[in-house]
Amino acid sequence: MPEQSRTPTSGSRVAIDTSVFMDYLNPEKNTNDHIDTLLSVLGKRKYQLAVDGNDRIKGEYEKQIRPIIRNRDESGFESRVLLYWLDACPRFPVPLDMGDELMTKIKGIVVERKESLDRIFVYVAIMANTKLVTNDGTHIIDRRKDLRKLAKKRDADNVNFMSSKNASEDLSNWS
Repeated sequence: MPEQSRTPTSGSRVAIDTSVFMDYLNPEKNTNDHIDTLLSVLGKRKYQLAVDGNDRIKGEYEKQIRPIIRNRDESGFESRVLLYWLDACPRFPVPLDMGDELMTKIKGIVVERKESLDRIFVYVAIMANTKLVTNDGTHIIDRRKDLRKLAKKRDADNVNFMSSKNASEDLSNWS
């Protein structure tokens, strides 16, 4: 497919919620191997992974995904894909300020106290002006309209909040 080999523009990046990596190994959620396609294409296009500069996202990845890799055949294809995104993929760190105006406004949309990591993923996507791929329908996807409005007010026109399925289907439109 020609779209898969297309190289990104300078600075192409994406934020990927932990839920996507977790669902990657679940055939019921990774229908038609759409997450395989998504992660492979973004990797081939050399997308940078947008993360927070305080390593909260990295810590979440380590806590949730690293044990899964250890419990699988580490030489298997899925493990290698996950290891790429955890260890080898170039990072685009975004300074994180949990008390700034943007985070305060995100807290007004993602109101659940225990969802600080969801708020951090949203913050990173807006600050990096990029897409957030997430399978968290309740806290992020269902609030997409309000989150996109917030991003637009910050001139973050490239921001979008999308499920892995929608992101995979929309890959041909990614720059």
